Amino acid sequence: MEQRPQPQRAMKAKLQPMPGPIPTGRPGAPASTTAKKRTGIVALAAAVLFVGAVGVGAVTTGLIQVPGLNSDTKTMSTTSSTPSDAAQISDDGSKTAGISWFNLTPQLVKSRGLDTKQTGGYLVRAIMPRGPAEDAGLQVNDIIVAIDGVVIGDNFSFWNTKVRLTPIGEKMRLTIERSGAIQEVPLQVGRCSIPSAQRPPNTMCPTESIVK
Repeated sequence: MEQRPQPQRAMKAKLQPMPGPIPTGRPGAPASTTAKKRTGIVALAAAVLFVGAVGVGAVTTGLIQVPGLNSDTKTMSTTSSTPSDAAQISDDGSKTAGISWFNLTPQLVKSRGLDTKQTGGYLVRAIMPRGPAEDAGLQVNDIIVAIDGVVIGDNFSFWNTKVRLTPIGEKMRLTIERSGAIQEVPLQVGRCSIPSAQRPPNTMCPTESIVK
């Protein structure tokens, strides 16, 4: 008896599961924890950038002043300040000459319309009555151009140096210009019974405190 061939069963392909998401962050850490850390880092970086931008903007607009920063050009200034045009006094401690002056600069000569070719030295501003300067014959608007033969120029601290080195009772030889003429005036350093540190700032020794 003839046997019929048995139908072969179709082989079913076994489907392999697709690989899952690639793990990130610390092994074993939940995905939600890693996402929170990333969000925190991004927020921190954004905050730093924002604060930096606000600071730069404040400096640029002048809300914050940075020492040495020029407000017009926004560049660091390397130039030194010009000599002060405020009145100066001759006193140092107990020493006095009974005189105050302005530092003479080309700008001062021009602004006051002074008839002089001098561009440095001291322009006498005031003289204390019965003080050493008055005794020496100095006058307001005299220009002191040299002390003991040394030209002052723009060395405006020269007077203070000479006063400190000159003992009370000794004389300094002043070269002055008055009405275009040059002459020499001896000035004797006097004593003040009220030292400069005990008086209001930038004030001359009062006449009644000058010791003769």
